[in-house]
Amino acid sequence: MGPKGLKGKKNIWYQVDGREVSNVELPAGGQYIQLCRAIKEEENLEVPASTLTLKAKKVDETGYTTLNVDFFHDECDNDFNKLISKFKIKRTNPIKVKYLATASENEEIKKLKEELDALKISQETIRSPVVDRSTHASSNEIHVRYENQSFSFNKNVLEAMRISNIDDLTGVIKLQLKKSIKDVSDKVITLRRGENDFMDPETSISGLCNTEDQALHVIVANVPTINLTVKTSKKDFYFSNQHIGSTHDEIIKFIKSREVLTQFITDNTIFLGDDGQALSSQHLVSAQESGTFNITLTDPYIDTVSHKEILEEAFNCQFRS
Repeated sequence: MGPKGLKGKKNIWYQVDGREVSNVELPAGGQYIQLCRAIKEEENLEVPASTLTLKAKKVDETGYTTLNVDFFHDECDNDFNKLISKFKIKRTNPIKVKYLATASENEEIKKLKEELDALKISQETIRSPVVDRSTHASSNEIHVRYENQSFSFNKNVLEAMRISNIDDLTGVIKLQLKKSIKDVSDKVITLRRGENDFMDPETSISGLCNTEDQALHVIVANVPTINLTVKTSKKDFYFSNQHIGSTHDEIIKFIKSREVLTQFITDNTIFLGDDGQALSSQHLVSAQESGTFNITLTDPYIDTVSHKEILEEAFNCQFRS
């Protein structure tokens, strides 16, 4: 095989967690799994291609979008060139690839997995939070709680498994709750510290170690599809059957990410609900109940005539005094 990047061939850039940036030739077909397989083969990863997690972002964005079969179909029309164009994927802005390390990779991870078994982080060892509570913080334990179920994870084990932030951790929690919650993979999971502190998915797990009394609350919510209409000064845009998140901030982020709407959005744009009020969580609740969501984009209006009169009056007063 000749060197990559030769004229006539198009490659896609990626970076596996902990490795150098690299690229592979675009798969000939239009299936998302083909890209995962190409990366697995190129990097000689000892994990199934289907377990790879791929994320991408635009150059000027901070948050990453998780790629999957549905996103590739709905947003890219199963076209790798559109995927590259959408996120401006290049050597300096590659797709990020994570995977769960296998015990065979090195002896240290094998020992950590044995420690995971010793900790008995499994459905059979879930216990009531009112029993055997520890008041002493462990330096490596992350305690979480869902309703009357309480369990913990060892931070060192998670890090060895390439679990680095809350977004990754919620994936592990879903596996933990698989027997308790039907179709949990289709749910949205968020973590809450205390009564009102909903935690950012990008928060590192390094600062999450706690006691059982301080366990993070697991919030599980359905992800209903919503028919979204975004009204602008020029025309209305329709987005049908969208999974657009569980907070109004996520909806705003979704709207800002649509390329067809970027020309209508500035730093001053206000997002209004059906009632003409600034978008709030109550609008989202109503939309989830009805299945439709109408949002209007507008900019603050400055009454230039009144503003001019105020300035003139102030100017005249200054000279009269």
